[in-house]
Amino acid sequence: PMINRPKGTAGQHWSIQEAMGLAGSERKTDVYQGIQRNLRDLVHNARIRWQSPWNEIPASDKSKLFQVAREQHPLLKRYTNDWATAELVKQYMKNRRGSAYHNGWL
Repeated sequence: PMINRPKGTAGQHWSIQEAMGLAGSERKTDVYQGIQRNLRDLVHNARIRWQSPWNEIPASDKSKLFQVAREQHPLLKRYTNDWATAELVKQYMKNRRGSAYHNGWL
């Protein structure tokens, strides 16, 4: 069964990990963290500009990223319109930008 995106803002109104159904056990957390690491690598390999906000990333780049992510993690097919992949990548890019600003790189 497909899992719809919760209403509100991830991290503010709901937890991405909990909404994905990957909270509550060490095994589930390991799966979640593995997906996070892989998506980080996919962003780098696809040369997606983490310096840019998500809404400025071209749809074609997002589409390719979603397709590869689904191929590498079939679990991601369960989330309607790739919302989980999008939220995890947005979280990564936001944290990466915040760290870069904090360290004076941006």
